[in-house]
Amino acid sequence: MLIDSLNGNSLVITLHNDDLTAFSVNSRDLSVISKESSALITEIVALSMIKLGICPKKKLILIEPVKSSDGYTISVSIHPKPKRKKYSIKHRSEKILCYFLNAGDMLDAVEHLYNTAAPNKSILYSCEGRGYLLLVVVTAAFAETYKRILVEYGTILPLNKTITALLNERYICLCNDNFILDAISYKEDSKGKY
Repeated sequence: MLIDSLNGNSLVITLHNDDLTAFSVNSRDLSVISKESSALITEIVALSMIKLGICPKKKLILIEPVKSSDGYTISVSIHPKPKRKKYSIKHRSEKILCYFLNAGDMLDAVEHLYNTAAPNKSILYSCEGRGYLLLVVVTAAFAETYKRILVEYGTILPLNKTITALLNERYICLCNDNFILDAISYKEDSKGKY
């Protein structure tokens, strides 16, 4: 058996017929893809690498066995493993602004929304005795469902950059994190009483 190291990244292993006999293998057996032939070729390559002092940790090893006239030639090339690409799905979000005349309607809407699916974020504004504004930021997939629920209890208002900027100037912000979850947890803590 001859082992030729072409460079640090590739080597050629030559098995003559007498080497195959020593391994108790017929050249026909190696040409057939099977678990036994794959295991034997892998073992020969591993022994050759140990003999040359090659330690291909976290590397990609390509093995190509080719039958020759007087035996078998195994070509081995070592490459760095390609970096795995990480994919993430970006969920488009939508903002919904709803006006409620009184706290009762708002809290009923909040409970209904909570039972459907918790929103990403909800901000509550007080209109200084003239009702409440609830700004809900939700993934676009749930937007229509949320709008249908909110229309039952309040009025959906148009929302643009100007109105969003005016919310903090004109109204008192009562909760700037997630009012829906806060209101539900408060209700549960106070045993059903707001």
